[in-house]
Amino acid sequence: MLITDLTEYFNRSANYRGRYSGMDSPEYANTREKWHSYPVQDFDYQFNSWGFRGPEYVEYMGKPVNICVGDSFTVNVGGPIEYSWASQLSARFDIPTLNLGIDGASLEVLKLVYDRACKIFDVQNTFVMYTFFHRRLSEDKRFIHIGCVDPDENIRYFEANKIPNCTFTFLPIWCQMQDDLDYIYKNYSDNYYDLSQIPFEQATNRDSRHLSKDAHTIITDFLWSKYSASQLFDFNP
Repeated sequence: MLITDLTEYFNRSANYRGRYSGMDSPEYANTREKWHSYPVQDFDYQFNSWGFRGPEYVEYMGKPVNICVGDSFTVNVGGPIEYSWASQLSARFDIPTLNLGIDGASLEVLKLVYDRACKIFDVQNTFVMYTFFHRRLSEDKRFIHIGCVDPDENIRYFEANKIPNCTFTFLPIWCQMQDDLDYIYKNYSDNYYDLSQIPFEQATNRDSRHLSKDAHTIITDFLWSKYSASQLFDFNP
């Protein structure tokens, strides 16, 4: 369901069980010394039959759910699934909150997943961590990690693929190109938490790129505060 036509990713991720995933392995980690010394090692990756890191979602079809959309930072590559901002956020709701994160996703893929989820589930609330502006989905639906280098085109691409009526934020500062970051600060500063305010080693997990449990908690609190404020605003016209 949802992403079966994203063939390469679906075939790789659906029903995957294993100790490593993507960048999270001793061979590919940015800092191998940190990978081996990272205190959290006792977890495995378990993806469901739809290719998402979570329980089976078929039981929620047609039912009220929240959805969390993003790339590998939402998947929580490099850490246990319960550390992810999606999992931490789910503890604050009394309905299921589904992690629809996809490794390597472009903005177009995030929007595609959102549109399809809205047709399958009774989506109550949507939370998004927007991915890199320069990534693109190729015609054969392979994920392209090195995409457009034109900053203006990247901004137009972001605006064209924004997800409506969502609570959102962006990737951490160490992932941002300066032109994109300038645009975010100018137009969406209220939706951005600058994780450079905490030490990099504390903010990242064992592959020295994705988010640690502490950083996920900060993002969870930030998104929750944005969501709560929007609910208060809606309640008081």
